[in-house]
Amino acid sequence: ARKPMSYLARVFGVVCLCVLMTFSAFTVDPLEGLADRLSLIFTMMLTVAAYSAVVASFLPVVGYNTLLHNSVLCSFFCYLVIVLQVSFVGLVASARADNSEEYANDVPHRFAALLSGVSVTDMDRVCFTLDLAAVFVAHLCLVYRVRCRIMPQEFAKHMDELADEREQRDEGQGYAYGHCSDDSSNESEEYDQRESRTLLSEESRSRRRSR
Repeated sequence: ARKPMSYLARVFGVVCLCVLMTFSAFTVDPLEGLADRLSLIFTMMLTVAAYSAVVASFLPVVGYNTLLHNSVLCSFFCYLVIVLQVSFVGLVASARADNSEEYANDVPHRFAALLSGVSVTDMDRVCFTLDLAAVFVAHLCLVYRVRCRIMPQEFAKHMDELADEREQRDEGQGYAYGHCSDDSSNESEEYDQRESRTLLSEESRSRRRSR
């Protein structure tokens, strides 16, 4: 049987660490370091993509997505959300820094005006907190599902397979014992027949001699 905890450590653990390391992008300045932020996020996303190719080599080839496949796909969704958040905060910071009236009616300036009471640092803090909570809850749910639902089901299935193998082995032994008993009874009958023929032949010979 497969050991699920090793798969949890090698897949869930590594992917979770890659996603958590991506949160370091929020420590970079949202205006001057927007390119560095996006570069860090895409680098970690490519790392997970390369690791998913390695993971696919030791996963069973099936026609549906397993829980491990879904965890990797969820990590890409997390990267998409982080990219959108970082881009949004960077655009708002850029719109606040640009005071020209030429672009006053574009979308970033409108969002900057709408969120005028919220600082860029507070936006980063809110995004970081929400992302961290979402990742923690998602991985906690995955671990709970594996430990409390999937593992008991697989253990019960394994025990049923062992019981079926034991029944088949017992049936095979019973058939072999019955077959052996039938052979022994046939041999005893043949032996009795040979003995009776021998006795009959000796009696016939003794009668002939007496005549």
